[in-house]
Amino acid sequence: MILFNLSYPYVFIKMTFLKSLIMDKNNLNNLKKINDIKTLIKFIKRYYPDLEVKNLSIVEIEIAITNYYIKLIGKIMYYSPDNMILFLRNYLLIYEILNVKRIIFRSIAGVRDGSKKTHINFLVENYLGNTGFIEGLLEKSSLEEIQLYINEKRSLYNSAIREGFQHFIRKKEIFVLETFLDQVYYQVMINNKNFYMNNEKKPLISLFIDYKAEIYNLNIIFRGILNGIDRKLLSQFLVNNYLFFNYDKFMDLLYQENIDDFLISINKYLRRIRHFGAFFTPITINKNNLMNLIEKVYDNYFLKKSSIIIEDIDNMAINRILNFLIKKEKEIKDEILPNIVRIVYNNYSILQQQII
Repeated sequence: MILFNLSYPYVFIKMTFLKSLIMDKNNLNNLKKINDIKTLIKFIKRYYPDLEVKNLSIVEIEIAITNYYIKLIGKIMYYSPDNMILFLRNYLLIYEILNVKRIIFRSIAGVRDGSKKTHINFLVENYLGNTGFIEGLLEKSSLEEIQLYINEKRSLYNSAIREGFQHFIRKKEIFVLETFLDQVYYQVMINNKNFYMNNEKKPLISLFIDYKAEIYNLNIIFRGILNGIDRKLLSQFLVNNYLFFNYDKFMDLLYQENIDDFLISINKYLRRIRHFGAFFTPITINKNNLMNLIEKVYDNYFLKKSSIIIEDIDNMAINRILNFLIKKEKEIKDEILPNIVRIVYNNYSILQQQII
């Protein structure tokens, strides 16, 4: 609850502390040298001071770290003006969508008891004011009940669930359902773009949304080509929002025959963009890590470009928030969690060898 009308200069001051919670390059590199889970948790606690991990499994650690990240976003919301609160609430929607996916997928798997609550993040529902919605969804035991419930609630997810369920019933695969739900997030961010900030504050927010939506579109096309998804079906998942690519260029990418041609086209398009040249390094083929490489190019572009268009204290505060979101999210997804998986896998392999 916001107790008084806060301003961006106040946010700027408060963000100084949160900025110190981002791991520097040296410590990110040191993560790779750690070979024990307890040591890793102890190491990252200086950047996650109130982190509580009760079970040292991969899933439990991921839940704890994600929960802590959401708490940090909640702190930013507490200090922020109304327009930034709206943006951050919509930003958090991706975690509610993850909750919805987990409930649906566990229902598909035949889970009927209270264990469906496992791994549901109720903190994000508290910030979004949707705890009742999720608790009601958890009570449903079949796909038919879930669809009826979401339809009755006139939820954001109504159309996505309807189309996704129809495809699942016909094809018995969840790609379409999962992707339609992901699309909801980007549509909400795009549709509210004009409400987040007034005209002089829009550039940073708009740039953030544009580059995130473009990564989403590229990722959808990449996954579709890699998995042989029907191109006409794939086109329905794209969002109508553009940064460097326009509709025609996305359609050209969509109908590439393979990943090699897809990447050649991306490099060709990005190389030709005049104001992107200073930030662009040609992306090389690496099918296992291609989207991470593409994301890194776009992240670097935003981080450098955003520092150029700052003109006043309000935009400086907004820039600090957006930089924090990008860096902390990448820190968790690309650094901490992969190292946790590495340690668990290596220790399991050593244990198996000892048993043999």
